[in-house]
Amino acid sequence: MSHEAVIAIWKKGSGKEAWVLGEPIKSLEALDKKHFADGMMLEDLRLKNDKYEAVWRAGGSGGQHWQGGMSQDDFKSVDKAQLAEGRRIHCLSMDSDAYAAVWRDGTGEEEWVLNTSQNKFEAMDEKWFKHGLRIQSISVDGGNISCCWRPGSGTQRWINNTSLGNLLGMDVAYRTEGLSMTLLAVDDSGLLNTGGNWTAVWKTPHTAGRWVSALPSTYEVEQKTLTAKGYRLMQLGTWQAGGLDFNLGDFLKSLFDGTTISTDDPDDPDDDDGDDDD
Repeated sequence: MSHEAVIAIWKKGSGKEAWVLGEPIKSLEALDKKHFADGMMLEDLRLKNDKYEAVWRAGGSGGQHWQGGMSQDDFKSVDKAQLAEGRRIHCLSMDSDAYAAVWRDGTGEEEWVLNTSQNKFEAMDEKWFKHGLRIQSISVDGGNISCCWRPGSGTQRWINNTSLGNLLGMDVAYRTEGLSMTLLAVDDSGLLNTGGNWTAVWKTPHTAGRWVSALPSTYEVEQKTLTAKGYRLMQLGTWQAGGLDFNLGDFLKSLFDGTTISTDDPDDPDDDDGDDDD
């Protein structure tokens, strides 16, 4: 028995936003056309089991292009064409060696890798970090990593293939150092327990933010609560928590004293959910 869970990251923000979970590509095309005409651009796009999770946010400018269901060769060809049009990778996602990505108008260098091992990824990240690039987007599946790097500055930390408990502890430690979680992914391929294989990226500076892993119904409650407090979605995805014969929400509650796993922000005066993980 398995349960679908939602992962999400919010940051303080304003303006219109829209999101979907488990959308087929044809419906996504129609929604994106509508939201783009309404002044919103794709902030995040995730591919999962031939369906998509997406976040649209107001405030972007210029053009964008997105494409799903790509092979590695397709991705390489599309990226080359988008570079020629003056666009850079904004986010990418992989699932079972199929790829989805969003390109936006932009300048500067970009580097990317698809479906590589952790050891190779670690060497590449060290190289590009020294070169002045930072992780822009990251996705994990089957033990391998896909990633793109874009120009950036400041401190960056990442962790891969870790347990949820360790992820929670690292998040607290890195926030104390002045970093914020900017990216979150989980590799649920072949998962037989609730531990998962978690990947996350933290960067400076520290900004007010939240993240969560929860059942869809609990996520929707959290989404409404945080929107009312002035947060906006930065990332949204799903994963299969496998091997469970009981309610995932009850399991999380027993471990973490709450049906959601979230971070409290010490800089947020409205942070009144009662947790004390700082």
